[in-house]
Amino acid sequence: GIPLRYVLTELEPLAIAQMANREWRHDGRTDSALTLGSFLMLYGGTDDELPWQWNQAEQVNPPRDPNFHQLAPVIGFGEGAPGFDKICPRDGRLHCSFVDGIRKPDVVVDGIRKPDGTSSSKATHFLSWAWSYKLSLPIDALQHWANNNPWERHNVMIWWCFFSNNQFRILQKGEVQSFRDLATAFGRNVKEIGKAWILLDKVQDSTYTSRLWCIFEAYVARKHDIPCNILLDPEHQITSDCGIQTVQELGSACKVYAQHATASFKQDEEGIRKEIMDQLGSWDEVNRVVEEQLWCVVTKMVLRPDAVSTASSSDQPALPTLFAQPFAMRGRSDTHDRSGKAIVQL
Repeated sequence: GIPLRYVLTELEPLAIAQMANREWRHDGRTDSALTLGSFLMLYGGTDDELPWQWNQAEQVNPPRDPNFHQLAPVIGFGEGAPGFDKICPRDGRLHCSFVDGIRKPDVVVDGIRKPDGTSSSKATHFLSWAWSYKLSLPIDALQHWANNNPWERHNVMIWWCFFSNNQFRILQKGEVQSFRDLATAFGRNVKEIGKAWILLDKVQDSTYTSRLWCIFEAYVARKHDIPCNILLDPEHQITSDCGIQTVQELGSACKVYAQHATASFKQDEEGIRKEIMDQLGSWDEVNRVVEEQLWCVVTKMVLRPDAVSTASSSDQPALPTLFAQPFAMRGRSDTHDRSGKAIVQL
């Protein structure tokens, strides 16, 4: 996994420095500023035979807050990636993943071997997230978590697919892995790690619940009883706390329609859909399980006093009166939504 300390201290400076070394052009298809690496992924071509879309695209400034699709050719693969020109310990080929690229030997202090705080090591937390998130979101959310968990922050290693997978193989070379292989590896990883974070851009109308891989990951974590917690940008967290005041609003925020979710790669989308239909026969079970997962973690977030940013002043909004509303059944274990369907045991 990638060290939390590295994410909080070195990731953003690396990204800024490498983005400044790239030429950025505006892509009319995605309405984003992209590097040549992204154009090659989207339109084909090579460094010697550039796609015509690149030649006709307008040159623009680097994005101030790039998403991870934009960052992939900058720090995920290519000459600016930590894994560039290093032998991969997994397959013995040239160029390795980000986490293997930043791996360092242990530091010896007074004859005792100690791990370097910014070197990758065995993962302690699995991160479920979306590639469309801006760089600032995970950094701010993880910093907020670290501030509230000072006793644990120094030992956190994150299995984060952007950094843990070899993007030289997956994105640059386009080496296709079957959904079955990816799903098997994911299930094995999340069970071995034993803890998962769900990173949300916002609680209500989140990007997370529109992404099929995110829903699938939350479903698998729930089925294997993997403890999950939400990570959220503290600025959005305060807004969310103000916005969720009733059980109905909480239910709406956690509503999942997996059948309408999408994935970046068509083969992944088709694979997840087939897996769900083959195993369950319908989307209802997936929707129910993921909704229950989100209910549990969102409820825990809005009811914990330390979930609100400790850095705010006294005019900070109070915790939501979620259970002070006409929720007389607070102590019941058969809470239902408006349709009468049981949604979660509180």
